[in-house]
Amino acid sequence: MQTSLSKADQKELIGLRRFFHSHPELKFGEVKTSARIQEKLKEYGYQPQAGMAKTGVYAMHSDNKGRCILLRADMDALPLQELNQVPYKSQNSQAMHACGHDMHMATLLMAAKHLKNEKISGNLKFVFQPGEEGGNGALRMIEQGILKNPKVEAAFGLHVWSQIPTGQVAVSPGGIMASVDEFELTIRGKGGHGAMPHQTIDSIVVASHVVTTLQSILSREIDPFDSVVVTIGKIQGGTTFNIIPEETVLKGTIRTMNKETWKKIPRLFERKIAGVTKAFGASYELKLNRDAPVTVNDPKMTEFVREIARDVVGSANLVNECRTMGGEDFAFILREVPGCFFFVGGRNEKKDYIHPHHSPRFNIDEGSLFVGVEMMKKIAKSYFSYFSK
Repeated sequence: MQTSLSKADQKELIGLRRFFHSHPELKFGEVKTSARIQEKLKEYGYQPQAGMAKTGVYAMHSDNKGRCILLRADMDALPLQELNQVPYKSQNSQAMHACGHDMHMATLLMAAKHLKNEKISGNLKFVFQPGEEGGNGALRMIEQGILKNPKVEAAFGLHVWSQIPTGQVAVSPGGIMASVDEFELTIRGKGGHGAMPHQTIDSIVVASHVVTTLQSILSREIDPFDSVVVTIGKIQGGTTFNIIPEETVLKGTIRTMNKETWKKIPRLFERKIAGVTKAFGASYELKLNRDAPVTVNDPKMTEFVREIARDVVGSANLVNECRTMGGEDFAFILREVPGCFFFVGGRNEKKDYIHPHHSPRFNIDEGSLFVGVEMMKKIAKSYFSYFSK
């Protein structure tokens, strides 16, 4: 793919990405990140608005003709210690851009720079959103009016993807990223001596049966053509080798790709837990947080973005099917307005950019930045004529 960026802009774009990567900040603490975004937007001639959802920033490219689309980048890093040995390695302990949000911000900033002097027959709202990693920052921005004044009629976002080679773009219709539910389950039994289990109700044994039984939701309660994941990420119970603990706590996540399945999961989940605990004479307390719904792409918007991708990277580099059980809070925006969330390849095996998202060794091929900028620019420049009213 040939980029339209000058050598100076290419250098600036990579520099922006590396600045964000070097200075990662966790959800709703993106203070320096927000300040840098505002600084660059002002430099490009915009009047950024800050403070929405605490650290969020947005800016308008407006011609006062009413119609408006939203282009979004997420800002927050993950609580992770980076293991990469690169000049732009994270300078903040236990904070790392291990999901590509550094790329997303740099890409949208450079797109905004190039679009500033373009004549667009509508309004563009550039949104830099905090708290995507478990903070539901998109929902907070919606509640605080990001889809209003002017009213947003469509929304677009991208995600760099480590499983797709640099130079490719993946655009899929329908559900592309899973819902995200987080749970904490406390099993309460009856503690006692490890040598006298008959005098106890062993919360660890009960918890073990719960773990196994929950997997039967997938195998016996859900259509085999549907997709559901139940993962127990943490089990904590007991203090030493010869004491049966009173309580055992399980923490985990549930992922679904179907809106109807998402609705019925709480009932199925609790029925399994209630049955197992009752059988053992134990009790339980379940806290279930519904973090984000399924990310669903609108069919018409998907076809539009596919046409953009064909122009940018060519038909041979367009991937028509790419879905993941990972979650994304852009889902809240797509629940309110039609739009499309797409993936930009960042994998390069020759450079060892092969590690998965959320890995302490995650890194991307910076060639993906140029693809991202061209995609965002062309979406903005083409949308209002493509969907003329």
